[in-house]
Amino acid sequence: MPYELKPSDEIQNKEKQLAEDKEKYGDKDWNPEQGLPAIVDHGAVRTGKVKAASSKSSIVFKVIGVLLLLGVAFGAVKLVQHILGSGGEDISQYLGLSEAEIADKLDISFEQHNELSKYIQQYSGGTVTVREGDGLQTVYIDGKQVGVCTDSHDYRFWGVGINDADKDVASLITFKNDGSFVVLNDLMGGSSTSYYYTNYADNTVFVITINGNTNRVVFLSYFTDLNLVTKNLSF
Repeated sequence: MPYELKPSDEIQNKEKQLAEDKEKYGDKDWNPEQGLPAIVDHGAVRTGKVKAASSKSSIVFKVIGVLLLLGVAFGAVKLVQHILGSGGEDISQYLGLSEAEIADKLDISFEQHNELSKYIQQYSGGTVTVREGDGLQTVYIDGKQVGVCTDSHDYRFWGVGINDADKDVASLITFKNDGSFVVLNDLMGGSSTSYYYTNYADNTVFVITINGNTNRVVFLSYFTDLNLVTKNLSF
């Protein structure tokens, strides 16, 4: 007589099969109809979420790109302003003081930089030495302090600053003078003009050097001994 499968035996067989499948494939839920693992959602990102994330990332990168472009543009504007603009503190009231007093007034210190002596517009025939501090140079001839010079945007002498246009100098200058003269090709390898504004009563001179290519101020000098710095000039 054939063995008849009882309901209890059928349940036991199914449980046994499930136990074997779990042991073989891992502890997962199964589809009893197909004998295949049921789909388990472990929080994987679906297509819709991927698109949303991608869209947000795209916006973030666009914002960063715009900020970078703005930064570059701002830097370019500042560079142009630095090249073409003029500014700085007017320190005319300190230019006749000793180096130590200038250093104290402006809170700077000076160090020896004699290699800068070639840029000094003086014709004394003496030995020129230069000390530099924060864009400002003090000038000595044969050991005597005779002037202050600069090519820095941080300072102005008698209303005039580096990068001021040649055409504006006449309206800007406040130095009291009794005359002026011009020395051509005085600096920058033959492409500049230096204007000497003299005050013979005080024996002082204010020198403004203009770049011949840009027509802008590139160097400022003030000397407290006019006779000495122009000694060997032929008028």
